[in-house]
Amino acid sequence: MSENGIQVIKRLIYRRPQKVFLEFGVNDFKYRISADTVKSHLITMIDIIKAKSPNTKIYVQSVLPTDIDSLNNKIVNYNKEAESICLAKEVTSINLYPDFLKGNKIDSDLTIDGTHLSTAGYFNWRRLIDKYVN
Repeated sequence: MSENGIQVIKRLIYRRPQKVFLEFGVNDFKYRISADTVKSHLITMIDIIKAKSPNTKIYVQSVLPTDIDSLNNKIVNYNKEAESICLAKEVTSINLYPDFLKGNKIDSDLTIDGTHLSTAGYFNWRRLIDKYVN
């Protein structure tokens, strides 16, 4: 969950990485953590990175779709709000959501269980973020 992510960021950031990629939230939403809490965790992570390692470039990846319609509605709304947070905090937002859709759900070829990525899903993800990594 995001709370654990905050602890990971605190342990990682002392190394002053050139880039940090953040992607989290789907499990939070599955476990009914509120979008406000997830947004708060995102803001906290960004603020920690900026304070402790101001030269680190931050990339926030959207939460990917699932095969659950009600969850996807929450994810779409959260992704829009996360994008606004990124704009306000001057960090890069990467909207991957549409690149994983087939209809209005995650492409079944890109997932092993409707949430987690398959090998093909990871290849798709890698292709999409490659320009930010290199």
